[in-house]
Amino acid sequence: MTWPVAFDVLEKICANRIPKTPGRLVYTQVLNTRGGIECDLTIARLGPEEFYIVTGTGFRTHDFHWIADRIPAEVLESFPMALLNRSEVARLQGDVERSSSLLNRAIKLLRANGETASEAEALHSLASLARVKGRPSEAFQLLEEADRLISPDSETYIKCANTRGLCLIIEGNWTEAEQQFRIALDAAETQSNERHIRLVTPTSAFAPGVRGDFGEA
Repeated sequence: MTWPVAFDVLEKICANRIPKTPGRLVYTQVLNTRGGIECDLTIARLGPEEFYIVTGTGFRTHDFHWIADRIPAEVLESFPMALLNRSEVARLQGDVERSSSLLNRAIKLLRANGETASEAEALHSLASLARVKGRPSEAFQLLEEADRLISPDSETYIKCANTRGLCLIIEGNWTEAEQQFRIALDAAETQSNERHIRLVTPTSAFAPGVRGDFGEA
């Protein structure tokens, strides 16, 4: 969770005090306006406005949605990373159209700000949604845009290659798909990215949605 008002939002909705010093963490409940418990969290402060939030496996979507709904509207419009957070919430809830809309707004802001790495990540997320909608041609175009903004040592490069492989499977191009999966795996190994090595396997014998899907990573 990263936005310029993250501390203020968490301080307002959490029962416990949020750490003011990076490297500290706190266990706390999140309360609604009636004082009832909405979320049960452990929050670690990583930076001035960057927090790592741990919740129960079955409550991820609810908790993410509930917290994101407390982001002030002016923050959403001014800070593209807040829009990216909201788009992820919408995707987890199955609202693909709203997620796509938020991502498009974020991409415009990121492009205007010259934040190429984040723009590439947002383009990849949009491509993943296009794949879910069964629009591989649209996904390929978005992935090509993302590729122009990143280098092979980028984590987004791994994600783009994997998603391109999934789109190729939709089109029945298994050989080309396997080549993309191999590119993704090689890049993950070069970067010593253990998480993505586990998500990308060297065989294409799995159907889309079974092998590593970075839209859900």
